Amino acid sequence: MTAPETTQAGPRVSPKSIGQALWGTVTTMVKQVFVDPVREGSIRVAWPAGLRPIAAVGIVGYIVAVGLAISAEWIRASVPLADQLGSALPPQPRAVLWVTFALAALAISLGQAGSIHSRSWVRWAVTTMTVLVLLLVATPDFSWFARGYSIVASIGLVVLVAVRGTRNRSFQWWEFAVIVGIVFSTFAISVGVVSARSLPLGYDFTPTVVSLVLVSVGQLALPAAMAAGAAVAELAVSLAVGLVTSVRDRLGLVALYVVLAIVVVWRVWDLWPYVASVIAEPSDELRGMLSAAVYLVAIAGSWVVLRRLRRGTSRLTAATLIAALASTSLLIAAFLTPTVPGAVINLGGLVALSYGGPSWIEGFVGVGNLVATSSVAINATRALTGVGLIVIALVLARRGRRVLPELLVAVGLTQAAFGLGGLVGTTLLWTPDALSLVATLAAVVLGAWMLVVRTATVNRVAAVTGALLVAALFAHRDFLADPLATIGIAVGSAALLVGLTWAFLTGFAVAREHSLRYPLASRVMLVLANAVFAVTVLAYGALSRDPDSTINLQLFNDLGTTSFGDALIACALVTAFIAALRDRELA
Repeated sequence: MTAPETTQAGPRVSPKSIGQALWGTVTTMVKQVFVDPVREGSIRVAWPAGLRPIAAVGIVGYIVAVGLAISAEWIRASVPLADQLGSALPPQPRAVLWVTFALAALAISLGQAGSIHSRSWVRWAVTTMTVLVLLLVATPDFSWFARGYSIVASIGLVVLVAVRGTRNRSFQWWEFAVIVGIVFSTFAISVGVVSARSLPLGYDFTPTVVSLVLVSVGQLALPAAMAAGAAVAELAVSLAVGLVTSVRDRLGLVALYVVLAIVVVWRVWDLWPYVASVIAEPSDELRGMLSAAVYLVAIAGSWVVLRRLRRGTSRLTAATLIAALASTSLLIAAFLTPTVPGAVINLGGLVALSYGGPSWIEGFVGVGNLVATSSVAINATRALTGVGLIVIALVLARRGRRVLPELLVAVGLTQAAFGLGGLVGTTLLWTPDALSLVATLAAVVLGAWMLVVRTATVNRVAAVTGALLVAALFAHRDFLADPLATIGIAVGSAALLVGLTWAFLTGFAVAREHSLRYPLASRVMLVLANAVFAVTVLAYGALSRDPDSTINLQLFNDLGTTSFGDALIACALVTAFIAALRDRELA
């Protein structure tokens, strides 16, 4: 006799199993989008002795600055404002001015302490800026008391840097303590003397001193604001890829088709008004769409060139692209802001004139500012930086580097296109809406073709869905920052604060590394200085209810959204299309 045949039952589907699968999808996506980037990109590390309390002070300062930015409207409504007669400065909540000034002093102290054991040009460039600020803060005191103290303090700082700034001397915690004493005492004495002399005369000069310092050095926060423009694009790419890969791995092909159908309906609903505008004014809108299509094709073609130079493929994922952008965006942004050298020239000229320098300095400073802030200089800088990034990408690919060349060439093409377009005055460049529409059309056509020829697989459906989600979330990038606007953020600064905070949480992996030229302690203090100062300038503008009271960081954040956000979105789209064509996993 033979045993009766039995069939093995498949896994039992129940509401509990469906719920567990959905919960696993959500937790996996949250881990990929938020937990892993923070774990890998934050500044948490085993710090040497003495650095931990310094880092704690910097982090607390950053949190306080963020709190000021968030609660700016409430503070203005609750605290008496100091209105200056005969001054164009907006009214300031005087009770918290000292907090803003202290945060600026903390950022300067962190940057100065971090530069001491860095490369010599960094050390002396930062020291020069610090000395100029110390001298500047005392200029309103015409009795020379505060000026004399600032001169002595500046000399002491230079001596400290010269003595300690050698290769055979390692970081010591007391260096930061001494620098804090020099900077804070100079600020306190200067503001105290000015207030004591101005208040009996019926006016308050303290807001003027604070504004003088932040306006003079506020442009140093421009690279951080521009680099933060990529944050929303990073979130859009991470959310799209994280959701698609989680559904693919946890729920399977049927669930992917459901998500794909939902996203297609969403995109049709979103893009219908834009399609109507294309029909109404086809010439302008179609040119933008054609420019967006050429942009995507140019990036894909440049990647082919890089692969041939490298003689091998490069496995691109959302995580590797975002990591490459986070490690380079601040440096690229520094080259894209010619107003930063102009700020240094302006600060030096202002100090020289205040301390009895020749009158011709005023004309020199005026010409320098005019050149640095002109549209020609800005657009030429973007074009040259773009060409330089493309050349660097080719060189790195020739040396076998992966991922970074692909990102740099995309950013370079973006900068070159907008820089040259600004120089010649063309309006033929793409817009975010045009880029989103072209990506949506390409993904829909590709998905339909796969269904018609019956080549749709799990990987291909996931890739098409990912491309559609990237385009959809990028089109709604402002929505990611909208919730903050409901709890008191000044209008227009929500996206910037989100970007700065996301960069603070995920963009400082460089502070975990160590080298002889840039030791670990120097890296930690420099990145903290940059973060604290950028948010302090933002908070001061929010407290003033006038973004132009110091420097309008939001304008440069928008520039960073175009410079870095468009490039990252384009890279993610091209990567998704390649995965669909080659039947590869989207990651």
